[in-house]
Amino acid sequence: MEEKQGTAPDPSEPNTRTEPLYSLASRWFLYLAAAFFLYVLSTGPALKLAIVSPGFRPYFGPLYAPLFALSKACPPVDRAFKWYLFTIWRVPKP
Repeated sequence: MEEKQGTAPDPSEPNTRTEPLYSLASRWFLYLAAAFFLYVLSTGPALKLAIVSPGFRPYFGPLYAPLFALSKACPPVDRAFKWYLFTIWRVPKP
């Protein structure tokens, strides 16, 4: 049935509109990218917390081991990581 402009859809007709798959996939990609971004940015506050709170230290290493491994393997990432930690968060250098 064709809808006329300015009229409400007939509630007795089934709703055949579905959300396109690409929209769902792009939403999940956005969620995962945001989670990764927050994970990377959380290293500064987490390192500060690990310095101040000895109870957090055992969790810090394993939690951020993938980022430290990436930092060791890729010099540009290492420079950016050190800049973020030592300049932005002013974490004391070891």
